[in-house]
Amino acid sequence: MAVVPRLPTFIHHVGYDLRAPGKDYKPLWEYLGRIGVRALASEWLVETTLAPADLAAALARLMDANDGLLVTELPAASVRKPVNVHQDAQNARDRVD
Repeated sequence: MAVVPRLPTFIHHVGYDLRAPGKDYKPLWEYLGRIGVRALASEWLVETTLAPADLAAALARLMDANDGLLVTELPAASVRKPVNVHQDAQNARDRVD
């Protein structure tokens, strides 16, 4: 059986300012919830194979033109252990339940 190489993943910090009153941001939050974990009200940690510019472009399609967006790749040196943001999010939910 052939081994399929795994694409490298990156951990990104995503921050935003949502400035369009009345806009439905639910698709944005659902997308971020599938690929990351909310760190603060407007900040997420995201694990993805996308480069920062590609992730920013994907998120921008779900936002208003006057919203603010910052996507930063976290360097490996800033992560003390391998991070699995999806598992960490599930563990946090399990502790609350």
